[in-house]
Amino acid sequence: MYHGEFNERREREGWGIQYDETSGRMLLEGIWKGNKLVEIIRKIEGTIMIEFKRNGDNTIASNRIPLYVGEFIYDESKELFIRNGRGYWIDEETRIATREVEWKDGVEVSGRDLYDGWYTQSTKPKPKPKPKPKPAPMPVPAPAPKPAPAPKPAPKPAPKPAPKPAPIREEPAPLRFIVTGSTKWTDVSLQVTDLTISSNCCNDLNALDLNRFEWLRSIEIGNECFESVQTFKIDGLNRLKTIKIGYNSFTQVKYDCGNDKWKSFHILNCESLESIQIGQYSFSDFAGDFELKNLPQLQSIQIGTVGSDSANFYFSSFVIRDLPNLQSITLGDDTFRLSLSTIIENLPSLQSIQLGFSALQGSYDDDSASLIMRNLPNLTSITSVGWSFNNPRVVKLENIPNLRIVKLPDSFKRVRSKKPISNVSSILDRLV
Repeated sequence: MYHGEFNERREREGWGIQYDETSGRMLLEGIWKGNKLVEIIRKIEGTIMIEFKRNGDNTIASNRIPLYVGEFIYDESKELFIRNGRGYWIDEETRIATREVEWKDGVEVSGRDLYDGWYTQSTKPKPKPKPKPKPAPMPVPAPAPKPAPAPKPAPKPAPKPAPKPAPIREEPAPLRFIVTGSTKWTDVSLQVTDLTISSNCCNDLNALDLNRFEWLRSIEIGNECFESVQTFKIDGLNRLKTIKIGYNSFTQVKYDCGNDKWKSFHILNCESLESIQIGQYSFSDFAGDFELKNLPQLQSIQIGTVGSDSANFYFSSFVIRDLPNLQSITLGDDTFRLSLSTIIENLPSLQSIQLGFSALQGSYDDDSASLIMRNLPNLTSITSVGWSFNNPRVVKLENIPNLRIVKLPDSFKRVRSKKPISNVSSILDRLV
């Protein structure tokens, strides 16, 4: 029995599915030419399918290279085999499973890597097979004795073979996923590359874990999302390039500010991240740690909007350091307004700092409020609408030699201690 394409002579020609004549169950999907099977795409064994590499004529078993084995469903309307249930990726060289995956309607919902087909990597050496005993040799006459040869030096032990590297996993094709109010997070494929969260979404969640989506290249979160989340942490997403968050997200104080020191923000160890953009009032009640670390490609940080009330991280300290490619920092009105410790240092590529009204004003009721800016060799412009750097009592400026544009009205009004100010453009030095 056969379902598929034919030629004008009613011979099997092209794609098709072969069925068992007695039971009617599927046997295989393949390619036919002149009524002859020339390539097997997949074999069907009950509820399990085996997918093969498309490498031409593989009708002989030794030519077939399995790539995937797992459960499936068949969509008759679309004539598609859809992965559904448990399955395994197979390494085409070793023929050993490298990953166990759970699928739902063709979407990967969970998975784990395997090591030589096991869940954990073995640390024990593999036992060597015992050699088979050789048959006893036939007796031969003993030869005449020869002089004993000079002793040879002991042979050097053979070097141990290098361990075989783990199979390289291919990067998936671009996959965009949009989360809406009705979406379950278990429906999001682990192979998603571009993730969008719709506005007014996920406000019932008190935790957010994006680090399991290792293939992410972009994250875009809409307005008024995740109001109950206490910690925002992205760590180790090495393909991620952009993070964009709308307004009034990650806050329980809409259009206002709050002071919750248990709420913290961390973006760490993302080697490809280039830009961070956060809208007005998002994270407005986050008053705990603000941490950006080991982001070697980060070029721009924009939090809030200059000229509009923003109040992002209103009570948090602003610490930015050791980001080698960072070029611009933009903070909206009242962003990090009451920063107790403001540190901007070791940013060799930084060119501009743009501040809204009262951004980085500094804590007004704590005499330990401080500002440190140093090792900014390419900074040429720092501007504020007004009242930035108004309250720091301790100011330390070092190695900022190339400033050409400085607009800081109503700044440095409460300075009590000027730590060493060295190699700083006179245009800034005169203000302090």
